[in-house]
Order: sequence, then C-alpha cells, then structure tokens
Amino acid sequence: MACTARTATTECVPRLVDRLVSDAKERQAVDPVPRKMAADAPEQIEKTLTFALISGQPPVRQIWQVSKPDAEITAVIHAMRLPVPPILAGRQGDPGLILPDSAVTPLAPGA
Repeated sequence: MACTARTATTECVPRLVDRLVSDAKERQAVDPVPRKMAADAPEQIEKTLTFALISGQPPVRQIWQVSKPDAEITAVIHAMRLPVPPILAGRQGDPGLILPDSAVTPLAPGA
C-alpha cells in the first residue's frame, strides 16, 4: 500500500495528538525517568500544534508532515529549518533537522 506525505493541517490535530500521546506513552514505558509525561500533555500538544500550524510567523521555522495511506494518519514528521549563511544553503533552501517527536504507527507500511 502506497503512502503519500503532505503538510499537516489543523484538521489533522486531533489525530496527531492521539498519535503523539501514544508514542510518548510507548517511550515512557521503555524509560520512565527522563520521559515523564505531564498530566495535561494532550492539551499542551493540541495547543502547541494548533499554534504551529496556523501561525504566520512561528518563533521556530518548522514543518509538520503526515503520511496517510487512506484516511488514517500513520506517521507524523516534525522538522525544523535551520538558518545558515547563504553560501551553505543548498539549491532546495536551508537545511533542516528531523526532530525526535516524530512518530510512526505500527500500522504504517514498512513499520
């Protein structure tokens, strides 16, 4: 089954919150001390995601992309664009980092 990647929208937020909270719980189960999750984590994630997706000028240049084989989001990738001197920028723009809060469901093709 082929997946497509697209930029996340505010309509994705409820499913992204579910996916990110589920991933955080999985990480916490493996190593609970450094991965303590706030009691209001879903609310904080929803607020932060919504701001990131609707803000015209977020404080950090970031990208949220989702992968969907059908109607279900199976992966979310969070990346940050890094400003660099023009001589270091490639033909496709500034380089970026994929951040560790990206997540993939076990249902994703190839997972």
